[in-house]
Amino acid sequence: MIDFSALMRCNPWKTGRVSSIPVLLGVAASASYAIIGPSYKLGIIDCWSVSMVQGSRWQRIGDLCVQDRRIVTADSPFASGLPFLGLEDIESVTGRIQRECLSSRNYGNGNAFLFDLRHVLYSKLRPYLNKVAVPDFVGRCTTELIPLLPKAGVSRDFLAWLLRRPQTVQAAMEERTGARMPRANMDHVLAQMVPVPESVEEQERVAGEMTRRMNLVISTRSVCREQLGLLDAYEEKALSEFPFTSEQSAST
Repeated sequence: MIDFSALMRCNPWKTGRVSSIPVLLGVAASASYAIIGPSYKLGIIDCWSVSMVQGSRWQRIGDLCVQDRRIVTADSPFASGLPFLGLEDIESVTGRIQRECLSSRNYGNGNAFLFDLRHVLYSKLRPYLNKVAVPDFVGRCTTELIPLLPKAGVSRDFLAWLLRRPQTVQAAMEERTGARMPRANMDHVLAQMVPVPESVEEQERVAGEMTRRMNLVISTRSVCREQLGLLDAYEEKALSEFPFTSEQSAST
């Protein structure tokens, strides 16, 4: 086991921003370990423990939603003012939509699916990328994204997190078609059994807790990346100052 406390105690660099590297990196590492735990898979915390889904029942994902494949062509007047959402606009695992990348651009005469604030968008193309989005706007998307409409009594956020589980990703890859650009078999994905709390309020609570944990992971990852940048800066500084004078050796 990594001794994070030792990392947090050491502080061999005395000057400049580099002095924060060991302490902050230790904090980030400790936070990462506390949040993620000793094991995780595909970036998703397996938080669907018994304590989180008390009073749940097992159901097929397909019992929770319907595929809502409403087609709109790019040259239709209705589509002209709607933003287009592509797979590249969705972040893996978190499902965050890169809004700054969106526009009302058209893609030739190709078809697209309509979606609104009720839908969960599931990427059937290359399902191992784990792209599931919960849009907060009305738009059109590539037909590689399947709009799923939650049924009555089903939380949209809860459904999205179910689809992001590594178990769902694994199931999608089991029945995929195509080698270079695999596509999920939606019937197989929707046939997966999942634990579902009976009340929508409990579904929202569990989904909210999952969102909170993932936000902690995202924040910690950001801190770690910053510290890795500082380590790169120190590495370059140390190499550029070699061979060290006695005064430089004493200051490091």
